Amino acid sequence: MRAICPGLVGSLSILISAACFGQECDSIGPDAYLGGIPAIANYSAIAGWESVSFGTIVCNIGDAEVDFVHNTNRHPIIGFNVYRLKTTSGVARFDQVGQGWLFHEFLALSNAQCCSDCQPTNGSTLGIHCSSPDSASITGQTARLGPRWQVNAFTGEFVMPFANPPVSGNQRRVEMRIEDIEPTAGGTRYFAEQFVIAPDDAQAGNGLNNATWREMAVTGSGSAWTFSLLGGSHPGEPILEAWRSARPDVELIEISVPDEGRFVLGVEVTPLEDGNYSYQYTLYNANSHRAARSVAIAARPITEVTQPEFRDVDYRGGDGENNTNVDGADWPFARTATEIRWDGPTYQQNANGNALRFGTAYRFGFVANAPPARGRLELGLFRLGSPDSVVVDVPAPRSFRVGDLNCDGTVNNFDIDAFVAALSDPAAYEAQYPDCDRMLADINADGLVNNFDIDLFVVCVANGGC
Repeated sequence: MRAICPGLVGSLSILISAACFGQECDSIGPDAYLGGIPAIANYSAIAGWESVSFGTIVCNIGDAEVDFVHNTNRHPIIGFNVYRLKTTSGVARFDQVGQGWLFHEFLALSNAQCCSDCQPTNGSTLGIHCSSPDSASITGQTARLGPRWQVNAFTGEFVMPFANPPVSGNQRRVEMRIEDIEPTAGGTRYFAEQFVIAPDDAQAGNGLNNATWREMAVTGSGSAWTFSLLGGSHPGEPILEAWRSARPDVELIEISVPDEGRFVLGVEVTPLEDGNYSYQYTLYNANSHRAARSVAIAARPITEVTQPEFRDVDYRGGDGENNTNVDGADWPFARTATEIRWDGPTYQQNANGNALRFGTAYRFGFVANAPPARGRLELGLFRLGSPDSVVVDVPAPRSFRVGDLNCDGTVNNFDIDAFVAALSDPAAYEAQYPDCDRMLADINADGLVNNFDIDLFVVCVANGGC
């Protein structure tokens, strides 16, 4: 984990002072890196949308210069997001509530905010171990903000000149629905995130340390809100570390697409007072151009699943193919005999379909009557390629095998007494096996546990499974 940079606020003179030498400046090749989030600018809300922009510090912690050539596709671009952590009845939900367009860098300074031994240049490259800050007012200039849809975050490639549809109000800055904002004094917390993409950084294989985050305070009411920065920045960390820092039980799982980009999945399972469990999954796309279009979590038919949830983030200002916003249609939920799943469109069905693109996070949630165990999650990919999905091991509702009446993971002679109890004395069975499910004895799957299950149970035991 990288060091926490001090909280930097105030004037540009403060921005260009040495800030954080805690990280290691020993990467091979050009390595664009964000040293922290030093400042924030607030804008007046317009038509139900609040807006902010953030100062930034681009550093080069590598041993080769980073291209910084204006009006070409050889310079860094920076994305900005806002996330909310809201806890209700003990269940924490970590959601992306805002995103902005990408700030295109134009001139490299030669400061020393990340490393102590900057090697200055003429401004067309960011020197070895040098840094280049930008104020929040500069990154809020809409003319310097380009869309995300013309960028491949994995390769670092992007189109120049970028698409430039008409700007209305605060579009292109980080916009949030006012309905998603509330004071942090009530326990809800907000976090700013930045990530940098640079062609030479990506081509050198240094594209996975490119994010930083910082907590924010929120005050106000109605349509008048003020965001301010709290604590220090966390350079080099994915935004889901903010969730885990607040909730230590959160598990973070890296999901790598072969020969392509990476996702990070955060999972938290919360026991509820009624004996059920809340399952919350937030999936962040760090830099996969192939994006994600579906999530499927293995679950047996006996697992009761209720209250499905899906949360995405809005695209604004024409950030999508042909300057039309990415479709915001929610991924439909489905409960099959073997899975809990959400499915969006494929790229072939709709190039502007609601996929989980780079620099965004979607949340999936539900309530189940089964406690957590290790289970299978399959992530379906949006754009064509091989493979078309990636499978990982995640916390999921415990799914015992039909016939495994003592819930030890196998079907054998040790299940016979438990089967007899489930058949003849349900109360005794439930008392002796409180973490199991009597319906595991419903071998013929007719919804009942009775004598018609006996012969099939015998076959299951003889075969070591049903």
